[in-house]
This record gives sequence, structure tokens and C-alpha cells, in this order.
Amino acid sequence: LNIASCVLPPPNDICANAFDIVCNTPLNGTTAGASTDPIPFCGTTQSGGSVWYSFIGTGEFVIATATSQVNTNLSIYTGASCGLLSCVTGDAGFPNSEAFFQGNLGQQYWVMVHADNTAGSFTVNLECIPPPANDGPCGAEDVPLVAGVGSVTFSNVGATADVDEVSPGPG
Repeated sequence: LNIASCVLPPPNDICANAFDIVCNTPLNGTTAGASTDPIPFCGTTQSGGSVWYSFIGTGEFVIATATSQVNTNLSIYTGASCGLLSCVTGDAGFPNSEAFFQGNLGQQYWVMVHADNTAGSFTVNLECIPPPANDGPCGAEDVPLVAGVGSVTFSNVGATADVDEVSPGPG
């Protein structure tokens, strides 16, 4: 008698059952038993099972990561519901994925973690970085002028675009 093992799909196998995720709180998950989803391309091709997470944007710069021992990919969407998804960004990791984007305050986001043909366990995290204190023109910092020093190093990580300004992108 040969009995094949049965792997049940994870509870968040479909978008409508997405697990809530919050900034800076890593969650462990698996794509074992997960099915593929008939959704639009978003940064990487879906070739294996996927699971879903969701969060509401805080207006902060977001670095979404999925770390794993198998190739794990990320696709980030916005949309009021799972039937109305629009791609934000995605990344095909080998084995880890990392996607960067500027989150909008109050915006619904959907994070799809999907396997690259091989199912396995992973950790997903959202690192949310608030805008720097000098993000707007009224918070501008004085640049020190020091004799003999030709440059000063600053960072624009978490910076947001002002009205009529091109987005600064990741720092």
C-alpha cells in the first residue's frame, strides 16, 4: 500500500486571505502547498506557488524583503481589493528578494511572496523608514563649510518628493 503525502495549502494561499503585516515585524511563512495566482506580471514572473500579505501604507519609504533557502520572489501591488491590483514593484531573488518603494499614507498594499519552482519556508519583513527631519525645504540643514574639506556626505534614504519635484528614489 502506497499512500502519497498531502500538503494542504497555507491559509494565505489566496489574496482574499492575505495575512496582515506591519512594519519592522518579520513573519515566517511557507509556499509549500501554495497555488499559483492568475494575476498580472509585477517585476518578476510567477513560476511557483504564492502566498499573500497586506498592509496599509504609513507614508514611509518601504524596503520589503523575503529571505529564504530557496529562490523567493516578491511582487508588491496596490488596490482597493484583490480584484483591482496594480503593480508597484517586484524582485526576483536568488535566493532572497528585496523591493523598494515609497508608501503612500492610507494606501492598501498587497505583498505576494512566490516561489521560483521550489516551495519552501521564508521570512518576510517590511522595513519602514520615516522621512528625514530635513525632508522639506523648511527643515533644510546648514551645510558646514570647513577649510580644506571638499565634500560632505548626506543621505536621502526615506526622502519624499516635494510638489513639482522629481521623486528622489531610494538613497
